Amino acid sequence: MVFFFLYVDQVVRVIVIQKTLIEHAEKLRQVKAVLEEQRTF
Repeated sequence: MVFFFLYVDQVVRVIVIQKTLIEHAEKLRQVKAVLEEQRTF
């Protein structure tokens, strides 16, 4: 049973890390879009 909880803990950590990376990627895309818009002016 302990192994199961350890496994679940690992899975949750991976999901949280992936979610964080996806959010960072979104922010970078937004920043890039803003910078590209400013460059066109």
